[in-house]
Amino acid sequence: AGQAGDGAELEAGSARAGPVETGSLVSWPEIEARVPWGVLLLLGGGFALADACRVSGLSDLLSEHLDPLASLPPPLVVLALMALASLATAFASNVATASILLPVVGALAVSQGCHPLLYMAPVVLAVSLAFSLPVSTPPNALAFASGRLSVRDMAPLGALLNVACCAVVFLFLFTTGEVIFGLGSQPAWAAGIREPPPHAPPPPHNASHNASAG
Repeated sequence: AGQAGDGAELEAGSARAGPVETGSLVSWPEIEARVPWGVLLLLGGGFALADACRVSGLSDLLSEHLDPLASLPPPLVVLALMALASLATAFASNVATASILLPVVGALAVSQGCHPLLYMAPVVLAVSLAFSLPVSTPPNALAFASGRLSVRDMAPLGALLNVACCAVVFLFLFTTGEVIFGLGSQPAWAAGIREPPPHAPPPPHNASHNASAG
């Protein structure tokens, strides 16, 4: 009976005291001091840039300016697209650059009768090989945010790495890539993209006349 009474008193005391207040896991001053806001703004700006290019029609304008490439042989087109992608991703995030260029180069490949991966794969790899500026990729931005590197340190070596890696991608694409992915011919699913959908033939004159008479 004594133990039961002690338990009841403890429960009554807890009820009178109310819920126990605990501190938060992290406070706003800690978030403000430790989160790399510059990195977040760089990456967020890249996504905003990609969406702005789509909404404003800049992607369509870029597609029109790439039409002269259709008269060049595919290896030269690949080199031009890799150079464009590598230059663009130096000033915008790789996600934003890929979002802008991939639909354009895919349509260009289909219009030339090529495999879409022949142009899209090197562009994807070229925008990933971005070493020159902090805005190019999140790892670059994180390294720059440490304060131990400057743009002057990153740009020259990054440009050399871009050229070397683009050369490796180009050689792989036209050797091993053709064997693995079958880039030498356009697949059937890609050939069907440029063919307009068949229109239903108009009904015969007699059938329409009989229907109206009925």
